[in-house]
Amino acid sequence: RLEEERERQRVQSTKEIQKAKRIMEEQQKKLQAELDRKEKMDFVKEKKRMEELLRKEAAERAGKVYVPGEEKARKKPTIEAVKEGAKIVATLYTEERRPGVAKA
Repeated sequence: RLEEERERQRVQSTKEIQKAKRIMEEQQKKLQAELDRKEKMDFVKEKKRMEELLRKEAAERAGKVYVPGEEKARKKPTIEAVKEGAKIVATLYTEERRPGVAKA
């Protein structure tokens, strides 16, 4: 009778230990994910700071007035610009000079 009670307690304590380990591992994973996210945010912030510094230095070298946060908007090429580019390629790479390069 005493042995059965000890066996039940052993099984119960083993289950509790496994449950505690599982909870601890989940907490460690969450903590690691949070640390990774924070590290990435710090990296992005530092990268933006360095890019801003490079833009400032480039403006100073060019003799322009630097305005913080001002960035040239990158525009997608218009249909006309794409057609013009295709025309230039077709003109430069004729079939006689480079067969197959400027096929439409």
